[in-house]
Amino acid sequence: MILTLYSGWASLLVVLVFFSPLILLTIRIMFVSRRDKNQNNWEVTTARLTGKKDTYTETVVRDGFARIPQRNTNFQIEYVANGKKYIKYISSAKTGGRNHGKVRIKYLKKRPSIIKVL
Repeated sequence: MILTLYSGWASLLVVLVFFSPLILLTIRIMFVSRRDKNQNNWEVTTARLTGKKDTYTETVVRDGFARIPQRNTNFQIEYVANGKKYIKYISSAKTGGRNHGKVRIKYLKKRPSIIKVL
């Protein structure tokens, strides 16, 4: 009797430990999607493009015989939220082809470091 009760709890514990990352990931996805859908959590502002940073990566193709360099350009933006200045880097695809000027963004009111480019 005690052995079967113990094995039942042990198998339940193993199942919970095995599926706990999946359960936590599901809860996190639900929380983030609910936060993103609520438009009252976001504030819209403009950010200035202040600089750019080029990074180079080499892609090795087929047994290391050919190396293809690729350039990735990230642009630096500055914006002010809640009286504090923030600096972030965004990809060149999100700037809309601009190298200077302004970009419209929205940031999370509670955590202004989380942004989305409009």
